[in-house]
Amino acid sequence: MLASASAAGVVAVLGGVLHEFVRTRAWLYVEVPLDPRTSPMRPASPPHQVLTVPSDEWTPELLHSTYKFAGLPVHIPGAVAREVATGMWTPEALASTFGSLDVQLQVGNVEQHEATYEDVAFGTFLTHLNDSRWLTNFSASTRGGGVGAPGHSPPYFAEENQIFREDPRYAEAAERLVNSTMQPSGAAPPLFQDAYFWVGPAGTRTGLHTDWDAVNILHQLHGSKKVTLFAPVHTPFLYPNTKFDLGATMSNVDPYDVDDVAHPNYHRAAPVEVTLRAGDALFVPMGWFHFVQSLEPSVSVSGRSASAVDFAAAVPSLLLAILHRMGLHKACPGCCACHNTPPRIWQLGLYSGWHGQDVGTTGK
Repeated sequence: MLASASAAGVVAVLGGVLHEFVRTRAWLYVEVPLDPRTSPMRPASPPHQVLTVPSDEWTPELLHSTYKFAGLPVHIPGAVAREVATGMWTPEALASTFGSLDVQLQVGNVEQHEATYEDVAFGTFLTHLNDSRWLTNFSASTRGGGVGAPGHSPPYFAEENQIFREDPRYAEAAERLVNSTMQPSGAAPPLFQDAYFWVGPAGTRTGLHTDWDAVNILHQLHGSKKVTLFAPVHTPFLYPNTKFDLGATMSNVDPYDVDDVAHPNYHRAAPVEVTLRAGDALFVPMGWFHFVQSLEPSVSVSGRSASAVDFAAAVPSLLLAILHRMGLHKACPGCCACHNTPPRIWQLGLYSGWHGQDVGTTGK
């Protein structure tokens, strides 16, 4: 028994070491100097700004040959205007198709605080996106989710892809959408590619974090959002934490309620902002911390992909995910973004985030 516990402890420690390696991968990314004579980028754009490329000039080939390796965010106005014009992505159309489907809504800022998850009929949620009383009451009914709670925000259908398994038309539309901005014509498909759905009222928030995805494009299909980004050079001012979340590194700073005492250097970081409107897309490079807020009822689809080379670089992340699923790496409240169970006895000394109480995170 003791030998088994010791071995598991060693595995967990090694997992923690791997996590630190993965968490700091952004430091491996450098800004590529661009030659204005040969680069299709706008040479007048200052460093650490969001570039703007007209939709008729954007191609997936350009994404992979230039912007991905340069590590520069790109706003593409009107990139998915044709998809918006289909009318499939309005709250009314979604309610008509998926009204009876039970979904889980996230309440709270899981990146910096804790979140709860509550089931509701998708149609009920969609028909109340403009109903502030219903939204407030729904949030207040969740554990620790009422107005005034740390990290409070309206309920959010966040980062889900079950919708695409429920109706083949939406699965095909999501694939068409992602391919139009990410997949070069005639090229072999990436090793991994998927789409994720985001639906919420005005005021929904995603906290400060950076994604590990090699290619990550947010497509705005209804309403508008403000995205605030920080170049990797500003990472030391953003207080990255060690809270486990497969696919992301999170910050200790709540950007909507900054604690100047705990995080005095946050204001030294220089953010750049972009507003996405229906039909726009935004490429967010790996290593760029960002947070997002809906300015009005919003429907978005994020596309993510990875080549074989990208996948190989993510092997440490995948190993950590396996350890996490086994309960051997940060699988406890306060240690990750998904668990609600206390750590094993041998883990107690390894997790500084565990204090013996349920802090309010519920597993999905």
